[in-house]
Amino acid sequence: MMWFAVLLAAPVVLSATFPADVPSGRAIEGWERVSGRGNSKGARVAYELFVDPRRIALFTLTRYRVHFVGKEHAEDEILIWNAQPGMRPVVPVRCFVRVARRRPGLADAFGWDVVPPETEPYKRAMYKAIEVYGMNRAAELAAEAKAK
Repeated sequence: MMWFAVLLAAPVVLSATFPADVPSGRAIEGWERVSGRGNSKGARVAYELFVDPRRIALFTLTRYRVHFVGKEHAEDEILIWNAQPGMRPVVPVRCFVRVARRRPGLADAFGWDVVPPETEPYKRAMYKAIEVYGMNRAAELAAEAKAK
């Protein structure tokens, strides 16, 4: 029974991959990167926010993963890419979900699927991203207050 308590306390971990056409690796080496963890509505959340220095004050990449307390596994990871900010007409941000690819007799492989704009999963991902931004801002304010 002790292992179960450890499992529940295990940190939520983000993957080491990005979707194929999303900037990653050397392309984002010089970008500001903010990582954090927090709790939201009975869930633990791990996130990373990336700011392209050419677009100050804009999260170009947002990724997060949610683990609801009491569930064995975390939800699939979400990655949001603001690929064309400021475009006219407005271009929706791109959204991806990391999913398991079942392989009978082998360990699961993982890949990224596109989440189409205007769908319910896309809207849920955007709402959760807004919560993540709020969580990050609260952490920044707490750090500033502690520094004073």
